[in-house]
Amino acid sequence: SPVDMLEKPPMDDYFPHIGKLNQLLILSQQLEEDVKHLGSHKYIAHQLSVLYQVLSSFKGILPLSILKKDIEANFKPLKTSLVTGEGSKQEPQLPAHFVSWILNLTRSVISLVTSLPDE
Repeated sequence: SPVDMLEKPPMDDYFPHIGKLNQLLILSQQLEEDVKHLGSHKYIAHQLSVLYQVLSSFKGILPLSILKKDIEANFKPLKTSLVTGEGSKQEPQLPAHFVSWILNLTRSVISLVTSLPDE
């Protein structure tokens, strides 16, 4: 009936949406694990930009756009903090304030995604 049509998004839209929410979840969990446990933070900026891209594909979900702006504001300084000196043997490590920023960010994404309806 037309009523059912209104309540449910068309199936084509539905699966990519669920897929993207899942991606956000997995990327955030991965990022959280890596920040906490990896000896090197070399790929954190890359992971963050992938997360950012998935966030950008959602339109009109305000809490997600707020997180997106948060990443925009922090991305360059975070990336800069990972640059090691020429020929340095040291693995890139994030300063503590960026570690906690990322953990806050990933927790926000995870709690948002798990609280969003599946539609």
